[in-house]
Amino acid sequence: MLNSQDVLKHTLAGVHVGCAQYDDGPTGCTLVYFEGGASAVALVTGGSIAGRDLQGASLNDHYGEIDGVLLTGGSSWGLGAADGVVAGLTQMRGGD
Repeated sequence: MLNSQDVLKHTLAGVHVGCAQYDDGPTGCTLVYFEGGASAVALVTGGSIAGRDLQGASLNDHYGEIDGVLLTGGSSWGLGAADGVVAGLTQMRGGD
């Protein structure tokens, strides 16, 4: 559960930050959403990494644009949170 101390306050126009957590388990996520998209590059390294939909932000793609960044744990539940974000963005755009 979020309280007033957990709220991130900023003055970046067009940038929205949202947090969610599952009270019955040790999991949660934070989404940084950019109105109108943002340019991005991702460099993912490590021995046991997980990611989703990073191909548009690879170092070889100079025209990558993203809607936002979702920070989660690497578990199945954490990666599953991306399904909800994609569904929400699709609905916002009037898609199926």
